[in-house]
Amino acid sequence: VAVDERINLAQTKKILRDAVERLPEQERMMMELYYCKGLGLHEVGQELGVSKSWACRLHARVIDKLKRMVIDSLGPD
Repeated sequence: VAVDERINLAQTKKILRDAVERLPEQERMMMELYYCKGLGLHEVGQELGVSKSWACRLHARVIDKLKRMVIDSLGPD
């Protein structure tokens, strides 16, 4: 992998980590449980005290929010 690609990947990862840190607690916990701890949405819902269906909707909402946050952080082309 080219050096430029590694630098861009490292910058993107930092932007994403910063965006996750700015999420509200429930949304941040959702990401940690699902992506870091590898729990399924049913288990994530149990941990958060919500149904699997709500956990699924929350996950989709958080992904959309993170996309917007990352795009905003990258600024105009």
